[in-house]
Amino acid sequence: MDKYQKIMIPKSTNVSIQIFFLDMFDVFALFIGGMAGQQISFLFNLQPTWQLVMTGFGVVVGILLVMRTPLAPKIRNYCVLLSIMRQDQSRYYPLFLEGENNANKKKK
Repeated sequence: MDKYQKIMIPKSTNVSIQIFFLDMFDVFALFIGGMAGQQISFLFNLQPTWQLVMTGFGVVVGILLVMRTPLAPKIRNYCVLLSIMRQDQSRYYPLFLEGENNANKKKK
């Protein structure tokens, strides 16, 4: 039974559903961004060309929210924004960890 558990039970369940090298969540965020741009354009009763522009803008905002930056390669931008909004305003939060900041100064 022990050999069976080692084979069948994975150590980590960090799995994502992908469609053509894109995560399903990324595709969903692009769809939601495009739909939000479309709804905003309908709300203001814009001309069809501006509706396309607003839909494209919504898709671009969706891309910016799901992409990862070089400073935080494991975290998406929307998670970073949510953590910044939830943090305590009366505390100081450094931009870099102590080890990273000292390592960068020594390299220069």
